[in-house]
Amino acid sequence: MSVSAALVWDPSFVSYRFKPNHPFNPKRLELTVSLIEEMGLLSSPEVKLVKPRQASEEELLRVHDAEFVEAVKRLGSQEGVDSSEGWPWGMGTDDNPIFPGMHEATSYVVGGTIQSAEMVMSGEVRRAFNVAGGLHHGHRNRASGFCIYDDLA
Repeated sequence: MSVSAALVWDPSFVSYRFKPNHPFNPKRLELTVSLIEEMGLLSSPEVKLVKPRQASEEELLRVHDAEFVEAVKRLGSQEGVDSSEGWPWGMGTDDNPIFPGMHEATSYVVGGTIQSAEMVMSGEVRRAFNVAGGLHHGHRNRASGFCIYDDLA
């Protein structure tokens, strides 16, 4: 084992942002990583910084319905989409507003969690922390509780 811990982080994680006044603000991620850096933890040879990868469609479909994944892609890629179009999938609500790049942003969070698990399972690291992970409220066919896809599932 070359290092004991990995931090999965990339500034692109802040693109998982519903709207400026939404309580689930990605500023918390930047502040967390800033604190980790200030404490000197990333300068330790025992810790490595890992850029997240995007989860594949196959990985997403292990947990989510194809129709739901397609809805996330479509709604997050349209300009000026009517929020009611997302209601059947739990999107377009106050909890889960539709935002540009929604599929891509959430796929990177899921990919980062998968990477974390793979690094630990392979013995590459003893611990891994995906700072953006923990979106566990997403369901098979709908978003819920600030979570589009469920990265932990």
